Amino acid sequence: MNCSCNGNCSLTKCCDDYASVCEPKAVSCGFEEICQLAAGEYCCASKPSTGTQWILGCILPGEQCYGGVSMYCNGPEDCTGGDVCCGTLNAGLTQFTTMKCESPASCQYASGKRVMCYLNPSACPSGYVCKPWNAPQFSAYCGTP
Repeated sequence: MNCSCNGNCSLTKCCDDYASVCEPKAVSCGFEEICQLAAGEYCCASKPSTGTQWILGCILPGEQCYGGVSMYCNGPEDCTGGDVCCGTLNAGLTQFTTMKCESPASCQYASGKRVMCYLNPSACPSGYVCKPWNAPQFSAYCGTP
């Protein structure tokens, strides 16, 4: 199994099957860390009060992500039973507050929620396209064209 794209990734082109092969039930958390969802880990992305770069790290079971984005999924490969990876935006619609698996019916664009597509544009519902998002970085959501 080759899980490297040699840093040549873009949202629409990076080893077409990377997420499904290398990250099923796992969340990429920064450049080098992968959080194992089956082990109870998730990714916490927090932004310091100064600077533009997010700090990402895996959170172990029983620990909390204080003041950051709790990422329990980042795309469809992390969810089961027909659920989608759904990101909830803050009140100002400027950054995600959490990403978790939910039913498609509860992940509604009008409610400030977005289906997360990561590296899988086909995860987007009809009429939406996969768009990069930098709050936190390494995110992609289904938005209007």
